[in-house]
Amino acid sequence: MKPISRVISMFVGVSISTQIMAQTLPLPSLSIDFDPHSLARIGAQYPDGQNFTFVTGREGRPAVEFHGVHRPGVIKVPNSEKLRFIDGASFDMWIKINGDEGMDGWGNASKTSWIMAFIAKSHDRNGFFFGGNQVLDDSFRKANGNFGTYDQTWVGLACETNKEMRAVKHGNWYRLTAVVSSSRGTFIYINQELITSCPNARPSFVASNEQDLFIGRFKEKWYPLDGAIQDLRIYQVALSAEQVKALL
Repeated sequence: MKPISRVISMFVGVSISTQIMAQTLPLPSLSIDFDPHSLARIGAQYPDGQNFTFVTGREGRPAVEFHGVHRPGVIKVPNSEKLRFIDGASFDMWIKINGDEGMDGWGNASKTSWIMAFIAKSHDRNGFFFGGNQVLDDSFRKANGNFGTYDQTWVGLACETNKEMRAVKHGNWYRLTAVVSSSRGTFIYINQELITSCPNARPSFVASNEQDLFIGRFKEKWYPLDGAIQDLRIYQVALSAEQVKALL
């Protein structure tokens, strides 16, 4: 089974200090909107008839919906300077998980234990991926967020859980923000609140900097998404907790 390292996250109101912080936020190196015109502008590649659908997402924004383990689809964004990182990276997006079935660590369809890759650069053997895994309880099925990598240059992956709330019910949109710092560790936020962190992680971008970006699964068949994604924003810095809260 492929080893997975995890992290997770929820919401607070916008204060005056948050508004001031928003004015000083770094600009994303790449903003990805999921309509054909916007994707063509950044050189994204996907075969005609691929297993995804362009849809209207939250607040009327363009989104793309992938159809899961039995109809896997992918969008490839060719590597560029905008997708290379030195000592930090941040990924901010809106996600909605639709189904209860995904792919397990053996490559099989599963309704009890699975992972879905939202983005992968290029995949966990020579880079990292950012996705969600299923959490089960007695009331409903939920999904959260995690990092995964098989890159042995990443060290110190023990994580700390900061909040009990660490999953979102399937079918609901949630904002997922991942922060990777070679000095501060890895952090995942759901709706701009930190839930879990790996402060001792020391990620390396050496392998991933040579890879393309894949959206909806790995470069190969692994961990296809059954759900929708919109408004992907990529930063070449590791955002602070205050900056994440100030994201608009």
